[in-house]
Amino acid sequence: MCLLLSELQASRVRALADNSGPLAGSKPYWQLIEDVEAPAELFYLPWLLDWNSKRTWDTIKWILAHSLCDAGTALAIYWLHQPQDWVNRSESERADPWFAAHIAVHEDIEQRMLSLSFPSLALSYDPKMDIRTLREDPDSPTLALIPKHMKVPTPGAPIASPRNLGWHKYCG
Repeated sequence: MCLLLSELQASRVRALADNSGPLAGSKPYWQLIEDVEAPAELFYLPWLLDWNSKRTWDTIKWILAHSLCDAGTALAIYWLHQPQDWVNRSESERADPWFAAHIAVHEDIEQRMLSLSFPSLALSYDPKMDIRTLREDPDSPTLALIPKHMKVPTPGAPIASPRNLGWHKYCG
């Protein structure tokens, strides 16, 4: 059986992901995000965010630092952030502050996944279920640069895929 959100939790996640509604101002948004009460809420949120928004980047960093952040959530964030686009960057690109900040997040998640140093290990997430790159071309030269431990499921109870719930933006 897969873990699912309550109706209240699902509506909170949808509201957090809605960049066009009454949450356009940052104060109401951050007040709502403080109400998150379960690792599963943090898991679904990245799937619904607009990854081109500055607020999304702030939200991702907040999720990774949250006391309910699960290893499965961090692994999902890692793959949603498309590590294959970051692992092969030149030294000059890595020196750029914007690239360096994004690469640092990937490297931090990789290190934390080695030791599973997350407050929660409740949600089992398998990136092969949702990430098209891993399903279609698992042996690509670029994916070979990504550490093996980032390609395996996390421990915990299975969680319903955002793809199966019908509310996702970034499932392949």
